[in-house]
Amino acid sequence: MMGAALELVPDAPEDKEQSDLKELQVARMALIKERTRLLNRSKTQTPPS
Repeated sequence: MMGAALELVPDAPEDKEQSDLKELQVARMALIKERTRLLNRSKTQTPPS
């Protein structure tokens, strides 16, 4: 097998804290993208006539 030939070792599963931090980072990035989208939108909108 390829893994045996390369002497690969399995990664340790993520602990709860790492999983929580990754989830928070993903949520933070989504909020940053949303804020950027809204700021850009507000700069291009014109007031109704």
